Amino acid sequence: MINGSLFVDGICVFTTSGGYVSTASKVSIATLQYRKGHAVCIGEDDETGLPQFGKIDCFVSCSNNNHWYLVVECVRTVDFSAHVHDMRTVYASVNW
Repeated sequence: MINGSLFVDGICVFTTSGGYVSTASKVSIATLQYRKGHAVCIGEDDETGLPQFGKIDCFVSCSNNNHWYLVVECVRTVDFSAHVHDMRTVYASVNW
């Protein structure tokens, strides 16, 4: 759970089971705002040890539980400089 105010700009879709799924293109937590198209670090590549990034596609929440999940398009990191926080990535399919 993240402390701070949560503001969401999105829509809500109702399901046949009585619950609903909310989607949003941006989420604000305290003073930090995440938007569709932003890049976020989602892990580390097991083979190369380089950080793995994802481009935010949208945010999803189920039945108003106040937990928002990122839907990302995974990108492959080709090069990364920790000193200047610089990355070179390519869009490629990622097998999970």
